[in-house]
Amino acid sequence: MRGIIFLETLRRSWRQIFYWGLGLSIYAFYPFLILPEDVEDMAGFEEMVDAFDPGMLRAFGISDATMLSSPEGMVGYSFFGFLLLIMSVFAVIAGLNVTSNEEDAGIMNVMLSLPVNRWQVVIEKLLAYTVMLFGICFIMWLGLLAGDQAAALDLALTPADYAEGILNVVPGTLLVMGFTAFVATVVKQRTVAIAIAGVFVAVSYVLDMVGRAAGSDAADAVRDVSMFAHYNGSEILVNGIALLPFVVILGIALVLGAGAMAAFERREI
Repeated sequence: MRGIIFLETLRRSWRQIFYWGLGLSIYAFYPFLILPEDVEDMAGFEEMVDAFDPGMLRAFGISDATMLSSPEGMVGYSFFGFLLLIMSVFAVIAGLNVTSNEEDAGIMNVMLSLPVNRWQVVIEKLLAYTVMLFGICFIMWLGLLAGDQAAALDLALTPADYAEGILNVVPGTLLVMGFTAFVATVVKQRTVAIAIAGVFVAVSYVLDMVGRAAGSDAADAVRDVSMFAHYNGSEILVNGIALLPFVVILGIALVLGAGAMAAFERREI
């Protein structure tokens, strides 16, 4: 009966693709509406931002005020700068849905009465939510393309550039999903699992903010622990994907998923 849990998970949760996708596509469309009609007018954004403290700007992902003087930099910061934080909410919900939520609802006992292995339950549900993640990303991509067409300025960006920017959020989202699924299989109380996953995301984000603001070697070393430090969404449309962090974070996500499978094998239901 391989594949039955995967298909059943998609059947029960496919609407999340459209709910999340539609909301985030609207969010993706918005930055294009604030672009002026003339690129020279964007110098005003740089002058306004340049008046703030550099440490505070770095804390919020603005390494250089000049990045906001270009349409590409403005769209990259306005949308991609906070996208991983938003997608972490989806990832925590998805990770809890792998085992914890269904245990609380009494559904897991029924599922395990079927001729399926425990590891199969975890891997097929993780794969189902990964497919949903890519569905959400596709709708976001359409929102970016629509915004590009509606913008008053011509942007030097291609559909592939927008796709690369969205693809950049996938490893971090899968890492949070895998971490939540792993914690939920180890910790019996669902509320405790939610708290641990929430603290993980919050601490990771704060470490990145504080490390950026401090700008010292010691702060950078601490900041490297944060997954947000390796996301660099604010400059993704200008610099592209950093391949090594992309692969490393994706690898950690896979390890956490495997850990969730191993832990669920020993879990008492």
